[in-house]
Amino acid sequence: MGRGENAAVDAARQAIDWAIDAALGAFATAALVSLLGAALSQVHSSGAARALELTAVFTGLLAVGCLASGCVVLLRETKIAVDIVSEEATLLRQQLATRNKQ
Repeated sequence: MGRGENAAVDAARQAIDWAIDAALGAFATAALVSLLGAALSQVHSSGAARALELTAVFTGLLAVGCLASGCVVLLRETKIAVDIVSEEATLLRQQLATRNKQ
């Protein structure tokens, strides 16, 4: 693999890692904020409880978006890898056919 290909693979891996890490962090944050909001709403109904509820929903949506983004990048990388393997297999078949003719 050339430098450009290595750089592209590294960039894709970093994008996947970032998206998955962000999704996990956002899911954890959404869960924590949801628990805080639920506990606060039991004590008394206030604007703070409402703000925590909205924060939890927003963070959960962010988590789902990051997870979807990571999946899209992973699918693209998988397609590229399959294309490369298919191309290499075709080249090997052609080389084998040329050797068998000689």
